[in-house]
Amino acid sequence: MNEASTKKQQFWLDHIEAANSSGLSIVQYAKQHDIKAQSLYQWRNAMRHKPSTVSTQDTFTRVVTSTPLTCNRVTLRIREATFEFDTLPDPQWVSTLIGQVAEHQ
Repeated sequence: MNEASTKKQQFWLDHIEAANSSGLSIVQYAKQHDIKAQSLYQWRNAMRHKPSTVSTQDTFTRVVTSTPLTCNRVTLRIREATFEFDTLPDPQWVSTLIGQVAEHQ
């Protein structure tokens, strides 16, 4: 799938989600946003029948800040357990810990 196709799908998916949460009818929403109601209906139906893929791989997003941490401790709470660290824990260790907790639900 090319980038243009993905952007187009995202455009319509965003409108479908917004229309669903707006409390308006599809026709009212479409008129308010200057798009064709028929196109919104078509994309909504196409998205309903398209299989969605869900990633099962654990991933972390690196966050970089220009402001240093102002606290001296990091607290991680998972259910009833609390872990406190003087420095940030290894992300792989946190991932493994969360996976183990999830397995024992």
